Amino acid sequence: MRSQPAVLIVDDEPNFRAVLQAKLARTGFEVVAASDAASALERLAERSVDVILLDIRLPDMNGLAALPRLRALCPAAPAIAMTAYEEESLRQRALLAGADSILYKPFDLEALADRLRLLTGECTRYGVVQAGQGISIRSHRSRELAAAKVLRSWQDTFTVAASAPLDVIAGDSVEALIAGADALYRLDVAVVDASHAGRYVLTMPVAIERLQRRAAPRAPLHVPCSLRADASGAPATEGRTGSTTDISTRGVALVAEGELSVGARASLAFSIPSRAGGLTRLLVDAVVVRSALIDEERPMISRAGLRFASPEDEVVSAIDAYVAGAAAV
Repeated sequence: MRSQPAVLIVDDEPNFRAVLQAKLARTGFEVVAASDAASALERLAERSVDVILLDIRLPDMNGLAALPRLRALCPAAPAIAMTAYEEESLRQRALLAGADSILYKPFDLEALADRLRLLTGECTRYGVVQAGQGISIRSHRSRELAAAKVLRSWQDTFTVAASAPLDVIAGDSVEALIAGADALYRLDVAVVDASHAGRYVLTMPVAIERLQRRAAPRAPLHVPCSLRADASGAPATEGRTGSTTDISTRGVALVAEGELSVGARASLAFSIPSRAGGLTRLLVDAVVVRSALIDEERPMISRAGLRFASPEDEVVSAIDAYVAGAAAV
């Protein structure tokens, strides 16, 4: 196991690449650098990485066209696309190509380091609060849950932005819920500052309680997928493109074109790394159990969770082997 998380930087601008490489190295990351898509593929053929930072405009090919090939070599690594051009619908194209997010240059290097700590650390697995993490919080008065995002995290406190104001004042305690890879966690924290509506400074928890174990362990899986879904009960004839984000033997999370309806039946096709080192093609039936639009732009992109419907034993075995292998890395 590596002592430092590894980040692949793919960018053809040498000065930008050098600055980014120096910052991440000082922050505790092992950095692998490439100036074009061909070099990046060579690097990943030699070794794995934990995160991919990929410029969209590369000298030998478009970064979004290269991303599926990079994913095939390192399917568990999240990918962040980078660009200096705010083209229309670029964010949607990046997500559908398999990117987890997109950064527009110039961007804050410290904020990037925080995001990489979140992606490569154990924070989401064991419930430790980190910058960029999504959580749910509620006051002990109203008990109404509000979605929140961790903006900053220090040794003793962390700051969150909530989707709705909470009925709290400084000194109150609130309950926070964190969905980890293996369970749902609950923690009680105190409010340090509630002077700005919707933004709160909270104390780090002293103890974390595991409320609900996951029905099955999850592992990151970032591969292209093809989805056919229809709310009327029968699979639709028109396919949609998307990308998976994590998987268990019970289901899969993904982003896909268009709006997905909860309860819709779906047929999902994607490939998963096999024990022999190749790729196993899977075709599974599933049901959409949660879905939300990422934004209201066109074309619409949904982030969704699908539960497998009576998967075949071969499918379960392939997924189980992949999840077990990812946990052992």
